Amino acid sequence: MEFEAFENLYQHICQNHVERLYDLYNSEINTYNTKSNSKKIIIKFDPREINNASACSDASDIIIIYKGLLKNLHKATQLFIEREYQLLTDDEKATISFFVFSISTHFIICHEFAHLYCGHCDLLNKINNKNVCLRLDFDSDIGITPLDHQALEMNADAVAACRTTDYVLFEPYHHRSIIESIHNKNMAVDLLLKAMNITFFVLRSFMPPISDIYFETRSHHPALLRQIMNNQTLIKYLQTEYGKSISEKNIDEHFASDEKTLCELFYVPLNAEHYKNNLSQVILEHEQKLRTHWNSLYNKLAPFSRSELPPIF
Repeated sequence: MEFEAFENLYQHICQNHVERLYDLYNSEINTYNTKSNSKKIIIKFDPREINNASACSDASDIIIIYKGLLKNLHKATQLFIEREYQLLTDDEKATISFFVFSISTHFIICHEFAHLYCGHCDLLNKINNKNVCLRLDFDSDIGITPLDHQALEMNADAVAACRTTDYVLFEPYHHRSIIESIHNKNMAVDLLLKAMNITFFVLRSFMPPISDIYFETRSHHPALLRQIMNNQTLIKYLQTEYGKSISEKNIDEHFASDEKTLCELFYVPLNAEHYKNNLSQVILEHEQKLRTHWNSLYNKLAPFSRSELPPIF
């Protein structure tokens, strides 16, 4: 079905994600709540066909989701589930599709939420003495270096990966209809990985490819490198918090299979696996540089962060 038939429902899903995260991070009994926060949080849906999302903080916190991003996630998810689960009934495929879409949007919204609650926006507002909006395609001339911004993106990704894992696996969040439809509780991790692969496939158009020799000067590190780093976060978080062991080989197999399907569906050359298998030493060294640089940013962010600043795996 066309995106417009689901648009109101998708906006409702996104609104619920924002409200749940706000309640989670402002509860007096919650470990994530380290500072009181009186700011109202607002989610806005921009009607433009832009494949993007953003966050900014002034008198209120604002998360903006563009119609283009929701539309592209809708299309990718619907086509992917239809291809991958051909033996299921239409109702079962619809249930799984909504769940995967919900996981994808949760990651995106939590990424923007992390820009707010980890102090990224407030730090940049202080530096620039004005309200700064963090988004995928923002002007990098905001008083920080490209490496600074890439490290902030890495931090937001890590928070989003962990909270989205909680959203999928933490028992009270489970939707009974989903568990009953897929007949396999262990399938939740598989759907989490598929949702992450779909999300980054959709987002790649706004991030430099891993073949971009100038990636160190960009506001975002290469999409595939981000995906690899997020997978490392997932591996460690699943083990430490849920006692679930998943190997890098297993995640790589998921990635290769999902990537092949998505590239076939959208008639895109299958290049990502080639680049992943041929990561240059420069790229690997840049990953370590990002992790090291995070340590220097941590102290700058601490006074502005409204929650704990989680470790970067």
